[in-house]
Amino acid sequence: MSDYYADKLAGLQDIFGTAALTLEQDWLQVGERRYPIVDDVIVLLDEEQYPPALRDRLGLSPAKRALRGEAFAADIQSTFGNEWKIFREILPEHETEFRNYFDLVDTEALGGLRICDLGCGIGRWSFFLKDKCRELVLVDFSEAIFVARGNLQDCPRALFFMGDLKALPFRPGFADFLFCLGVLHHLPTDALEEVRNLKKYANALLIYLYYALDNRPAHFRWLLALVTAVRLITARIRNRTFRAAFTWLVACFVYAPLIWLGHLLDPVGLSRYVPLHVDYKGKSLGRIQQDVYDRFFTRIEQRFARDQVAALTDTYPDVVISGHGPYWHFLCTNGGVKNDGLIAAASGPPAREVVEKPATETIARRQQRRGLRSAATIGLLLFSFAFLMLITNVPTGLTAEDIVVFEKDLDLKVLPHPQSFEDEIRTIRLIQARVFAKAPHGAPIPEYEPREPSDLVRLQRGWCYDRSRTLDKAFTYLGFETRHVYLLYRKDLSLFASLFRRGHPSHAVTEVMTSKGWLYVDSNQTWIALDRDGKPHGAGGIWKHFNQFDGAPEYVRGPWWAIRGLYSRKGAFYAPYFPLPQLNWQDFLKWVFVEKLTTP
Repeated sequence: MSDYYADKLAGLQDIFGTAALTLEQDWLQVGERRYPIVDDVIVLLDEEQYPPALRDRLGLSPAKRALRGEAFAADIQSTFGNEWKIFREILPEHETEFRNYFDLVDTEALGGLRICDLGCGIGRWSFFLKDKCRELVLVDFSEAIFVARGNLQDCPRALFFMGDLKALPFRPGFADFLFCLGVLHHLPTDALEEVRNLKKYANALLIYLYYALDNRPAHFRWLLALVTAVRLITARIRNRTFRAAFTWLVACFVYAPLIWLGHLLDPVGLSRYVPLHVDYKGKSLGRIQQDVYDRFFTRIEQRFARDQVAALTDTYPDVVISGHGPYWHFLCTNGGVKNDGLIAAASGPPAREVVEKPATETIARRQQRRGLRSAATIGLLLFSFAFLMLITNVPTGLTAEDIVVFEKDLDLKVLPHPQSFEDEIRTIRLIQARVFAKAPHGAPIPEYEPREPSDLVRLQRGWCYDRSRTLDKAFTYLGFETRHVYLLYRKDLSLFASLFRRGHPSHAVTEVMTSKGWLYVDSNQTWIALDRDGKPHGAGGIWKHFNQFDGAPEYVRGPWWAIRGLYSRKGAFYAPYFPLPQLNWQDFLKWVFVEKLTTP
């Protein structure tokens, strides 16, 4: 029997609205329905709605096809399940966000109430309510509900359900207070109608729906149209490596620069014209990545203007819309002393009391000024993006100084051009050996100092990321197509966590294109990834074939992520040493948008 719910039968009977409820071994029987209990989560979904991992755990065969339509979207379920398994931690900034969302609610008045967190994700909002209420009911239709169970493992008053909010088997009015933040706008049905439908479950509801940028300058909406076009493409791509790389790329080179730009413009009062700055200033990169993932990999996204939200007064007597972000979050109540007690003192005017500011300029004049501001802001943003790409790009072309090193110090000029695969392998081994002869193992070239071939030969020492730069260019000198590869060891962490964990194990190698395919060339030992059958292997996934190689270094066992075109995670290797990841943008984008985009 599931011990967790043994002392919660009375609460479950009240939620389902029936006394015909029994708890069995890993099952909850409600009338004629039997709901499985997995890791203390009561699964309310119909069997055809189970995500694949849950079907495996319950010993069920795979579903014949993914559900997608007006009632249920399996791709949205999968996206959010994966998102919250990656971004599973409750972060310090979540508490600030909680206060922003709950500015309309007097949380001290929740003490004796049953609260429902609908679309709970990892339970990040319930986490801050767990000591403020009588009982918590958490509902999510994805595997995020299991993460929420872990995050609230010390809350004995919490009940966990995997269910579809459009088909909950709960009685009307089962909750005293219900909140649904950032969920309904991802449904395949009209989000405002779903707000109206939720009235039956509670007399007071706190809702957050994406805003239509109706209180922002015009260029915000232009950029949103561009983002939407990109999202409709990226949401179709399920490859996890692509999603991880794309999320990291956008967080570092779109969100972070805009936040930084807004910070620079804040003293002169122009930061409000910079997209993302107001919403993300002060947030960690990990928190930003979670929102990037949400924004670009969710197929359905609805947005609403304030007037549309205010129209909910056709269903609820009181609709109070917060005047503060996130926009728009609002409190719907049916009135009454009990519900009025939930409303915070400084909640702002009800939706029906919106008063327009008197116009002081003609419409044409205002439109002209807005257009000029928007054009100037977009121009500044484009310039900033181009500037950041320029200063973080690592060029791969040969310089005159490189050629001198290869011809005089490494004596590569006398090597003939390979005519066969065997010639290619001999040449590759020879170049690798000569680089190691000039710069055997020793202290690394210090950070924030040059590490070109001339520096390696002059110092006669270096680490993998020092020698790999010289190997890259030496193979290029002899006419090989090459690419730099950054190996990031997994260590049971996600790619996101590994990228930004200080001191996380990594390695730098070179890939060389031979007549039979890409070949991994190591930069710590004179070893290349040529298996016993003479087949070359690139860096991606060779650790899976470790036993097929002779003399492979132990660190080749992996596992790792092979990131093409990345040279440094923190900008410490190549001038001007700007504190952002350093990449060869051509190789990196080719890897992300060509190789990973076309890989299942």
